[in-house]
Amino acid sequence: MLHNLGGIEHARGRFTHGEVYARRGLAIPERALGPDDLGVAFDAGALGALLEGQGKLDDAEQAYRRALAIFERRCAPEHFEIAVLCNNLGSLAHARGRTDDALALYRRALAINPRLLGRKRPDVPVTLNNLAVLTGEPGRRVEARRLHRRALTVFEHAYGPHHRVARACRANLASV
Repeated sequence: MLHNLGGIEHARGRFTHGEVYARRGLAIPERALGPDDLGVAFDAGALGALLEGQGKLDDAEQAYRRALAIFERRCAPEHFEIAVLCNNLGSLAHARGRTDDALALYRRALAINPRLLGRKRPDVPVTLNNLAVLTGEPGRRVEARRLHRRALTVFEHAYGPHHRVARACRANLASV
């Protein structure tokens, strides 16, 4: 329940309120089930998103890396949450100017996503769009346009051409 309450606050953009729920929600399975439980990994990842929303990038990265380490130990390498966490860590690396790290993390996420979800699911183009934004500097614009087009096709298929994510992706494509 605390995990869900944190998620609701995240969706509302009330990251500080959500952090309170997420920290309490993380402490319970950690005490009851141990620090290597998958529930702890899910809760640590959720906490990371709330911390990232507040601009607490060091703490967010620590939470994401903790969750990723648990998923890597406990699950198959193609687990969906590994892809999500790689995308999130890529976003943090990008925000910090660590381009090579961001590229590697986005590419790792993309290598997992299509195998799990198929190329028509909206989870995949989020990472495609992130990678395209990162590669949009001079000399890599052809790759960026290709990635944006792939992302836009899936976004429009999943949500329609007028949805906010499709419009944002279209704007990103136009800016390259």
